[in-house]
This record gives sequence, C-alpha cells and structure tokens, in this order.
Amino acid sequence: LPDEIANVEPDIAWADDNRSFLYVEKDPQTLLGVRVRRHVLGTPPADDVLVYEQEDESFYLGVERSKSDRHIYIVSQSTVSSEYLWAEAADPELRFRVALPRERDHEYQLEHLGERFVIRTNWQATNFRIVEAPIATVGDRSTWRDVVPHRADAFVAGFEVFDRFLAVSERSGALRKLRVRAWDGSVDRLIDADESAYTMALGAGDETDTDLLRFVYTSMTTPGTTYDYDMRTGARTLLKREPVLGDFDPAHYATALEWAPARDGARIPVSLLWRRDTPLDGSAPLYQYGYGAYGASQDPTFRSTVLSLVDRGFVYAIAHVRGGQELGRPWYDDGRLLN
Repeated sequence: LPDEIANVEPDIAWADDNRSFLYVEKDPQTLLGVRVRRHVLGTPPADDVLVYEQEDESFYLGVERSKSDRHIYIVSQSTVSSEYLWAEAADPELRFRVALPRERDHEYQLEHLGERFVIRTNWQATNFRIVEAPIATVGDRSTWRDVVPHRADAFVAGFEVFDRFLAVSERSGALRKLRVRAWDGSVDRLIDADESAYTMALGAGDETDTDLLRFVYTSMTTPGTTYDYDMRTGARTLLKREPVLGDFDPAHYATALEWAPARDGARIPVSLLWRRDTPLDGSAPLYQYGYGAYGASQDPTFRSTVLSLVDRGFVYAIAHVRGGQELGRPWYDDGRLLN
C-alpha cells in the first residue's frame, strides 16, 4: 500500500469501517508515544486526526482492540497507575469514554465480555482481584462484583475471558499457576502439574466462544511446551515442545522447590535443578542465582545454558528473594525503598 507513516509505535487498532485505524505517534526527541491519531487509507498522513494526547511523560501509551472485537482501547500505563479509554469499534466517530480515571496507586486492566467489563484491579486489593461491572456503570465502584476475590496468599497476575470460562494467571506458593473458573460457578480448579517447581503462562487466545485454553508449561527440566486445555473436562493436548540441541533427555534431571530461612526468619523459596546421578549429601558444588527488584519474578523456567554446568555435577539454584513478586505484592514491597 502507498500509505506510509513514520515515527510511530508498533501497535495499531482497526476501526470497523476497515478503512481507518488508530496508531500512536512518538515524540521525535524522547521517542515516547504521546499522541493517538486516526489514519484513513489513501489519505495523506498530514491530515490524520488527533484523537488523544498524553500530557504526562511518566505514562506509556498504547492502542488495542478488545478480545470481543467490539471495543477499541486507548491505554495509559505508568509504574503505579493506569487508565483505559474505550470506544465502540463500529462507531464512525470513535467517541472515547474514560472507564476509570487515573489515580495514583490504582492499577487496572480492562476486558469486555457481553454487556459487562471484567477488570483486574488493585483497588482495596494489594495482590489484585478480578471484578465485573456493567458497561454503563463501570466508573461506579459500588456496582463492582467480585469474581476472583483478593487473597493474601495469591497474586492475580493476569487473565483471559471466554464466554463460559475465566482463566486466571496467579502466583501462589512461589509459583506461577493457572486457574480455570466457570462463570456459572461449576468449575474452579488449578491446572495440574507433574513437578514441584514449574511455570505456567497464558498462551495466545483470540476467541471467546471456545472451551479451549492455550497455555505454555515449562520447568527447569522441561522446555517450553504448548498445550490446549479443555476447560470443561480438564483434558490437555500437547501441541508443541521447543527442541533442544544435542542429546538432552529430561529423565536425566530433577527439579524441586525448597524453602530456606533468611536471617530475619522469612522463608525464601528456592528452585533447584540437578542431575539425578549427582550426590545430594553436601559434596556437590552449588551455583546460586538471585535477583529481586522492580517486582520482576525469576520463574523456574527451562534454561539450556545451565545444562553444561549441571552435567558437570553442579546443583543449580534460583533464590526467589524479596523484591520480586513470587509471593505476591508484599514480597516486592519488602525488598524495595527502605527495605
């Protein structure tokens, strides 16, 4: 196509007219996304209409369509605050409305389903919770209804909506797990794992009218493996496993999650990897890695680069120290600022 627009972010959102789309224009000096414009195919970019302008440089700006394809979102996100503007994708004028005005220390993510919004929010929920609200009253928190209530022992990391189910990415017991809940309350279960240290992540899912959840499973002994999971029956279908060069055999290795006391008495989760023929009597050398900052969790995932070390008799350990979010938001707060 002859249309060419320079100095933009990579994400775009098409309107239902199939002739126009929204994009994010970057500041030429800071390279931050600052303006959302609407481009109509075949027209000069100089004529693109300004839809929204971000005036606070502490926020990042993005555009996306809802999973339902009915809405378009303009998303503003900072370290401690977020804001969604939404419009009907079929509205020729794309009139945007604020879902919840930004406020410091309130982070939320929005998704549309039927006649309601589903929201992940940390309002009155340190570890986040998921609520639903009618579209017309989403800004009135008295109309919110808990779907996944706040838990002190589980951090809600993300979610995917389906017509009959809700899939939730949660951190509990120091691990990243997936929970499946039926909207009618008939199902509420974690997806099973065969190992004590592992990581599960939501995969690509662009349809709502399906009972199949795509997810990725990995551990320190298992390369990234993609499954389709039947949320009705609990049956899973293996689709793909990342190949590993050489003579790698997962049966030669073992992994576990252990807990070690810190000086102040806190129990620190530690993920371990070793060859099954390595003695565990204290004579084997140990290589320990740890990182705790910015809430970045160091999940026990497959790392082919450490196999050479483990093959030579080392035990490899990841200490999930405070500063990450392996044990929820308080685990992060306990490792930052004056902590």
